[in-house]
Amino acid sequence: MNQRTLLATGLAAFAIGLVACLPLSLFLPASGQDGLHYNGASGTVWQGGSVTGVRYKGVPVGTVDIEPSISALLTGAIGGDIRVRGSFLNGTGHVSAGDGIVAQDASLRVALAGLQLPLPLDGALELAGFNARIEGDRCVEASGNVRLVADLAGNAGLLPPLRGTAACEDGQLVLRLQGAARGTNLGLAAWIAPVGGYHLTADLATTEADIRRVLPYMGFVQAGNSFKLEIKGRWQGD
Repeated sequence: MNQRTLLATGLAAFAIGLVACLPLSLFLPASGQDGLHYNGASGTVWQGGSVTGVRYKGVPVGTVDIEPSISALLTGAIGGDIRVRGSFLNGTGHVSAGDGIVAQDASLRVALAGLQLPLPLDGALELAGFNARIEGDRCVEASGNVRLVADLAGNAGLLPPLRGTAACEDGQLVLRLQGAARGTNLGLAAWIAPVGGYHLTADLATTEADIRRVLPYMGFVQAGNSFKLEIKGRWQGD
C-alpha cells in the first residue's frame, strides 16, 4: 500500500470518526423545515439518541429514538433504525430522509382513539412489513400488510377484524381492507395524504340486528342490503 493510499485511508477514517462523535442535532433539519417540527434532540451520531416533541405536517408523532447510519450521513442524508413512542403512534423501522422520506420494513401501531375520528371507534390499526417513499407531498410507492381491529360504540366484537394491503394511488397512501365474521361483511378503504388529510369509505352488510340498529347513528346510510359511510378530514392527535 503506497503513501497516497495510506493517506486517503487515514483521512477517510478520521472523517468517519469525526462525524460519529458529532451531536445528532447537527444532522437534523431545522425545526419547521419541510413540515417537520420538534422540541429538541439529544445524543451523538455514533451512540444514537432521541428527538422529542416530533410533529410532521401538523400530525403529532411523539418521541423518535434513532440509531443513525453513518454511511447515509456521508451521502448527505440522515437515516437509521428508529423507534417511535407517541400518544397514538408506536413502531419501529428503518427510515432515511434526503430528497424524500423512505421507510423500510416498518411495524406500526396506530391507536384509533388518539386520531379523534368522527366515529366512536376504539382499537388499533397495525402495519407490518411496511415500505413507503414520500417525495414532497406525494406518496410515490408503498407496500405492506395492514390489520384493523376495532370496537364500535364500545361494543366489543361487533365488527370483524379487517386485513388488507397498502399502496400508493394518485400521490396518496391507500389502505384497502376486508373482513367477515358472524354474518357481517365489511370493506374499508382509506386514502391518506402525506399532508395529513384523509378520505375514508366503508361498505358494511350484516344480518346482526344490534349492528344494524346502531349504524345510522354512526353516519352510515342504508343502500339496498348494505350500509355505506364516507368521511373526510385531517388526522389529529392528543
